[in-house]
Amino acid sequence: MKTSYWRAKGRTTFLKRRTHLYEVPITFYLRAKKAFQSGLDLYASLGGGVALIKEKSYLGKKRFNKGIGEVEVGLVYPVWRCVNLVGAFRYLFPHQSQGCDKVDVGGFDLRAGIGFSF
Repeated sequence: MKTSYWRAKGRTTFLKRRTHLYEVPITFYLRAKKAFQSGLDLYASLGGGVALIKEKSYLGKKRFNKGIGEVEVGLVYPVWRCVNLVGAFRYLFPHQSQGCDKVDVGGFDLRAGIGFSF
């Protein structure tokens, strides 16, 4: 299972007033992993889940949930004991319609950092 948090600022269509969009994708996935002798692990995962979405503007708050899919490719390289260098590219399946409104759900996510295994 994996979760993350995305936040975006924008403007409403008609009056160009400020709006905020919050998205929390929660996905469950299956992962295939290839380990090399150097310690480098490459992996690919495929999964699905739900995105919890909230929009705040002068018109009020709107909350809804959308089903999403996920494809991810990444690497893990051990540095010292339980400390790893990690990097991944994730794509959450986007642009789904809700009634007559178009809603951008998902998108690309590129990350790199330090991971701790325990």
